[in-house]
Amino acid sequence: MFPALVAVGVSQDGPIAVMLHEHEMGRNYVKAMSEAYAAYRARAKSSSQDIMKNAHGYILLLKGHIEKENTVLFVMADSLLSEKRQDELFEGFEKIEAERIGAGKHEQFHGLIKKLSGLYLT
Repeated sequence: MFPALVAVGVSQDGPIAVMLHEHEMGRNYVKAMSEAYAAYRARAKSSSQDIMKNAHGYILLLKGHIEKENTVLFVMADSLLSEKRQDELFEGFEKIEAERIGAGKHEQFHGLIKKLSGLYLT
């Protein structure tokens, strides 16, 4: 979607740069959690603190990031991109999901979120 927004005049230095920076931050949190989990599995029990610290940071990042997507980025895309272009982007997203993640995985992730929410947030 970012290239489509740039094509209609949105600066790469504004909201797009913020979102890309947050994407990188998210990848760093996931990497740090993965590394801490590997250390934990290798009997470094103190790594549980690193897992929790990075998970908490990631949660906070995602909450703000999703809010920006919903209130800034998607609103901007709705107002600047034609319905035809939005349909093309949607089809592209669907293709990427099918090729890289696998058909039906998105729905499985939603089911997992629902299950985990029931276990940990009730």
